[in-house]
Amino acid sequence: MAKIGIYGGSFNPVHFGHIGLASWLVAHTDLDALWMMVTPNNPLKPKHILADEQTRLCEVQKHINAIADPTIRQKIIASDFEFGLPKPSYTANTLRCLQIEYPSHQFVLIIGEDNLYIFDQWREWEYIASHFEVWVYPRHCKIESHNNPWWKKENIKGVHILSKVPYFDISSSEITLGTGSSDPVSLSATIEPETAENKTVTWTSDNNDVATVDSNGTVKGIHSGTTVIRATTVNGLTAEYSNVFCFVNAK
Repeated sequence: MAKIGIYGGSFNPVHFGHIGLASWLVAHTDLDALWMMVTPNNPLKPKHILADEQTRLCEVQKHINAIADPTIRQKIIASDFEFGLPKPSYTANTLRCLQIEYPSHQFVLIIGEDNLYIFDQWREWEYIASHFEVWVYPRHCKIESHNNPWWKKENIKGVHILSKVPYFDISSSEITLGTGSSDPVSLSATIEPETAENKTVTWTSDNNDVATVDSNGTVKGIHSGTTVIRATTVNGLTAEYSNVFCFVNAK
């Protein structure tokens, strides 16, 4: 029986934090594979703020393809399974349909710490918690101090709080800057945990004719247009500022 991690999200857009976590999970747990399940219509987010689901799926696949280690890369799947399900996408329904479609698989739900605290407000949360393992990746390290945790009830199948999960925290966002040295924008990247041996990050611009970025993450506008600024770690994982707009300064 294959053990499959289900890592769902809007991925609007996908970035290093998503890919870094996915890579760590397949490298350091007993998962046989991890499916990054693109949600076409997240019930917690207004539909108008989401990019087209096919576009988001393609971006997830592109980021997976960029993973340097082939052993890790081949275990991470960009999944469109929810595209054919009723909308909005509820996790309980997705997991129920997955069990029917793949009866020989064991599915594990991957959620973040923020969702752990409101999980008992999800639709059919008790069904999920009583039928599937739920793995939680911590963000704020306050889980153990939480009052009256729902995940310690007797009917819970198994909530596992992941430990020592490294992730690369950089928010994908838009940047607008003018041309010339008077309008630089400084970007920063944080690699966790603090004990990581190598925190080196390489910054690159997809189009140096539009904007350049130096080794410290300082972006300088050159000519009007758009480009993408990327940060890459030593193990080949990347994050990007996907929309960098440059305009010509008025003289």
